[in-house]
Amino acid sequence: MCSPVTCNVCKKTTWSGCGQHIEEALAGVSEANRCKCQTWPLKKSHTFSLMKSRQRQLLKESSAHRVNWVQLRECLKKAATAKRS
Repeated sequence: MCSPVTCNVCKKTTWSGCGQHIEEALAGVSEANRCKCQTWPLKKSHTFSLMKSRQRQLLKESSAHRVNWVQLRECLKKAATAKRS
C-alpha cells in the first residue's frame, strides 16, 4: 500500500510504497504541492518496491507459481543499475 511522504529535496508531498495506490496516497494534495523532482520509477527509494512488484508479476505469470529465476535476476540487475544512476 502506498502512503504520502515528504520529499527530502523540495519538501513537497510525494509517495512511498508499491506504486499501485499513488493517487489514493496523494488524495487531497494539490498538484502544486506535489513533488516534481523526478518521475516514477526513477526515484531511488522505490527500487525495492519495483523489485517486489516484478517478483509478484512473475509469480502470477507462472502457471505453477514458480519464479523464473533468470528473469528475476535480470530484473534485480536492472533495479541495481537504476539505483546507482
